[in-house]
Amino acid sequence: MKKNFKKKGFTLVELIAVIAIMGIVFTIIFQIFDIQTKIYKTEMETNDAQNSGSLCLNSISESIRLASTVNDPNLILTPFSGVMKDAEEIVKISPYGGATPYRYAINDNKLYKYVDSSKYSLIASKVNKVTVTRLYPNDDVYAIYVEIVNGSSIKTFTTSMSRRDWR
Repeated sequence: MKKNFKKKGFTLVELIAVIAIMGIVFTIIFQIFDIQTKIYKTEMETNDAQNSGSLCLNSISESIRLASTVNDPNLILTPFSGVMKDAEEIVKISPYGGATPYRYAINDNKLYKYVDSSKYSLIASKVNKVTVTRLYPNDDVYAIYVEIVNGSSIKTFTTSMSRRDWR
């Protein structure tokens, strides 16, 4: 008795062709995901830099606006200590109404509002440089310049503002 077998399944050549086509399709899909991930990372770094710059400018300018004195050479503050011992002072603020004076300082690429070793708060991170400059000798107008590290580049923010006259 002779059996009649019908051919079922795929040949080896057909299977190899399907695997090759699937490999190409998956490579294209993963390339698209990789590009989207790079775009997302770049946008997040830009957004973080924008937020840090804005926080720096807003905090310092609000402090200057409400200050009774800014960078008063007669204002003696406690030296930096503890984790802030290597901090770089940016500006000294003497608030109106006799509140405790404080200063802004950069330590380890972070901007802090520093009162003393137990009272300081983080304002922004990725801060490369901050300068506060009096624009006119006889006027209370100040320029604030902030540099924020944005991935491999530096983003700059500037503003100018005046101190409120409390007299």
